[in-house]
This record gives sequence, structure tokens and C-alpha cells, in this order.
Amino acid sequence: PIQSGTIGQIKPQGRGWISVMAVAAKTGAVVRGMYWKVYAGFKPEGEVVAVPKVHAGRWRHQLEAGTYTLVGTYNVKGERELKFYPIIETVTLEPQETKNLYLATSGELVHAAVRIVMVWKSKPSDLDGILKTPNCDYNFQRQVQCRDNSVRLDKDDDRGRGPETLSIMRLGNGLYRYKVHQASFDGNLWDSDARVHVYTAGAKGKQFEFRVRENGVVKGKWWSVFSINNNVVQECTSLNCNPE
Repeated sequence: PIQSGTIGQIKPQGRGWISVMAVAAKTGAVVRGMYWKVYAGFKPEGEVVAVPKVHAGRWRHQLEAGTYTLVGTYNVKGERELKFYPIIETVTLEPQETKNLYLATSGELVHAAVRIVMVWKSKPSDLDGILKTPNCDYNFQRQVQCRDNSVRLDKDDDRGRGPETLSIMRLGNGLYRYKVHQASFDGNLWDSDARVHVYTAGAKGKQFEFRVRENGVVKGKWWSVFSINNNVVQECTSLNCNPE
């Protein structure tokens, strides 16, 4: 297997293209001012093999087939250092392949305790994030919302790709569970390449990523993704989260 490290560990099997667009989690607008580096291997360390030229928040770069880690950081003069959280994405590029990546990042969590961001491919056109809190079930599609205003829908998307973004304004005691439902009839959840990013606020804030084929429990049109209990984010399993 390819390990992180130097460019010499990438086998020259042909070339492909990586195309990236980064958007803001709350608005879906393209994020301008991201500075990108491409590392060989599975981790953002070792030799940088490319520094793509970014135009209007997008970039496209040709690389040898192999595994890379892409790191995007927000770097606008005069703005606060953490205006947007960094993006770290690991991809495997096949010969002659064009890898189109639609990535989202959250701005600083000033008023929210937790932000949950989901992106996916163009199909299915509609994936809905559903959050069960200690006090209510938040389901925007069914117009079921938390009366205490502890959860907010920042952005809904029913045309594919996302982002679909929820914010927990106040994180209380008890169990929170987040799952995804495929609301549309086109495509299927398993092939959606859906990814959920969780951002937590505070000086010790963290970032978590969950992928539909790698994390949680998928059953038909439902994906049980993660839970939060006593401020601890934990991946769902068949034991601690029940699919619909």
C-alpha cells in the first residue's frame, strides 16, 4: 500500500486531474481566499507535490495516479486566522481519471456550539439531516423543529451536492443522534459519496469527518452517522445507534 511520505512513493501509472471547489457551509457560496497544498500519501506531512493556482475559489491540477492529501487553509490579509476552518481531504486518483471534489468548510463558531455539514454528489438530489436531541427531533423536511430554538437549519439543499447544514446553538446534557435520510427517488444513498463534517466550538474545538461507505450504519435510505453524549462525539454502530 502507498504510505504517506515523499513523491518517490507515488507509482507513475499515468496521470489524472483533480478539480476542487470549496464552499461555505452556511451559504453554499464559493470560498475565496483558500490557499491549497497537495501532499503525497494519506497524511498532510512530508513533501508538498503541488501548490495549485486558485481562480475564483476553484482549482484544477494534473497529477500522477496515486493517493494524495489536499489541504486548504484560509489566508486573506486582514482577516482573522480562523475565518474558515481548514479543509483536509484524502483522495486516490486513477490513471486518466478526473476527480471532481465539492468540499465545504465552516466559518468560526461564534454563536453555535456545534455545526454539522453534509455534502454529497449530484444524486440523490435530496438528502436530509435529522437530529434527535434530548428534548426534540429536528426534521426540517417534516417541519418538525425544536421549540427551544436550540437547533437551527443554516442551509437546506434539495438539488444535490449540498451543503446541508445544521447548527446546535446550545449543547445540553443528554444524548444527541444525527442520521441522514434519502428523501428523493433518484440515485441511492450508498453511492452518494455523502460526507458529514462536525465542528465543535471553543478553545479545544475539534473537527470530525464521517463517510457513508466507511462510517456509521447504512440501511436502505437511512444512514445513522454519529452521536454526541456528554460533549463526546462518537461514530454510530449497530449497538449504539439504531437505523430507521
